Order: sequence, then C-alpha cells, then structure tokens
Amino acid sequence: MADTVSNLKDIKNGAAIILGTGVGGGIIINGQLLAGSHFQAGELSYMIMDSTQTKSTEDSPMGPGFTGGTLSAVGLIKKINELTKHEDLLDGLVAFKELEAGTNQQVTALFEEYCHHVACLIMNIQSVVDLEKFVIGGEISAQPLVIKGINQAYDDLYHTNEAVTLTLCRPQITVAKFNNDANLYGALYQLLLTTAPEKFN
Repeated sequence: MADTVSNLKDIKNGAAIILGTGVGGGIIINGQLLAGSHFQAGELSYMIMDSTQTKSTEDSPMGPGFTGGTLSAVGLIKKINELTKHEDLLDGLVAFKELEAGTNQQVTALFEEYCHHVACLIMNIQSVVDLEKFVIGGEISAQPLVIKGINQAYDDLYHTNEAVTLTLCRPQITVAKFNNDANLYGALYQLLLTTAPEKFN
C-alpha cells in the first residue's frame, strides 16, 4: 500500500482502509505488507456486517450485509443526495455541504451511522491483529468531517464498553496521505517491492 511509505512508514503494525465504491485495504504486520496464502489479504469488502443480508440484490450485487455494501462511500453520497432531493446523486461536494450545514437530521443520522460502521470495522480488525495505526483513504477521506466522525464513533464504541476499554488498546486513526490515489501508489509500491525488494525492505 502507498501508506506503507507515507503515513505508515515507521509503523511496525498498521493498516490502510480505502473507502470508495467498496472497501479496500492493506495490513502491515511486523513491517511487511500482509499478502495472505492466496494474495487476498485486505479484501475488506467481504467482511460481514449483517449476517441476515448477505444475498445479492439489484441495488447491492455484493449484498448489503457485507462491508463493501454497508461502507460504500459512493452509496453514502447517493443516499444523502436522495434525502436532499439533489439531482446529481454522485455529487460528493453537495452532499458534504449538506452535512457541514447540519440542518438535516436525517442526513446527520445517516452519516453518523456510516461512521459507526467504519468504527466497527476498525475494532473488528483491531481485535484480531492489534495494530498501532489505521489510515483512511479514498476520495471521501479528504473531507475533515469523515476522520473526525470515525474517531468520535470509535471512542463511543470504545468507552461505552468496560471490557473493550480494559482489553483493547485504542489505535490511532488518521487520514491517508494520498487520499483517493492511495490504491494507485499502493500498486506501484507493490511492484517495486517485487522487482527490487532490497531497496524497499
């Protein structure tokens, strides 16, 4: 991932979560990108959020119960613009202006629910691999409200359950340096690791 050499450069154990049409990611363990037995590590879209909604639908081919359906940033923007009756359902700038205004309770609730689900994903990963830092990428991550909202949602999860607070360390959650270009830089970095590992390890 691109963030191995930027936000996660000096982090031994960390992860990047990319919020886009679906959810991508990369996990760093002991300073190395985790590939997995079938090179499928980091396919976060396939983590299950709701086991009762795992069948494909017309609106969500993956199934709304999977992370890729629940945490689609494109899906969030569409829902906000539908609520506000904006003609261009993919206009992210208009959607976030509505959020920043804070005058539509339905929009605010939708966004808070989205951040809560991202926080749940982070905590699920944290409970398995115990990471120091998560960086959030994707075009949506350029909006300061997103990182602030995810951190607030994580704190709400973390501090309202005594067992969680006593057991899990709270990781740092920040914006990815490359935002929407994180995947492109990540692909380049992985290529360089493969062709000239001595220069990047």
